[in-house]
Amino acid sequence: MRKGLWLLILILIAGSLLWWQTRPHPVTVQVHTLDRGAVEETVSNTRSGTLKACRRSRLSLLTGGTVSRLLVHEGDHVSAGQLLLELWNEDRQAQVARAEATLERTRKDALQACSAAERDARELARQRQLAAKGLTSEDVLDRLSTQAEVSALTCDARQVAIREAEAELT
Repeated sequence: MRKGLWLLILILIAGSLLWWQTRPHPVTVQVHTLDRGAVEETVSNTRSGTLKACRRSRLSLLTGGTVSRLLVHEGDHVSAGQLLLELWNEDRQAQVARAEATLERTRKDALQACSAAERDARELARQRQLAAKGLTSEDVLDRLSTQAEVSALTCDARQVAIREAEAELT
């Protein structure tokens, strides 16, 4: 029993020494005294550029602009997908709002044009029935036929305009 106790103590000492040698070492920290004064550093990005981290990670922005918020600072730990900075984008938000309003207006215009095309097609069908009985002139039939065709083309054009307005949002 004594041998087992001594063996357990030896294993615990060896495990403690192994842990002590392989433990993570604390990060070195520099301490500075703070004074009151004016802010000396301003961060802005007026063109596309690169931010470099201490581990040589490179961040290249697709668009240029002014940094409105810097969400991490030197020495901060970051993870994949974390937002690092935010560019001033009120103009882009206004463009999106404008594109959404344009899409809504275009959809309503298309609905109006397609409704008119359906109405013109029904009117043409009624006039053809009357023409078959000899109750309307060929001129009226020709005019309504042209009007129905133009209305259908206008409806098709408005559908294309919807696709254009949707593409503006992507």
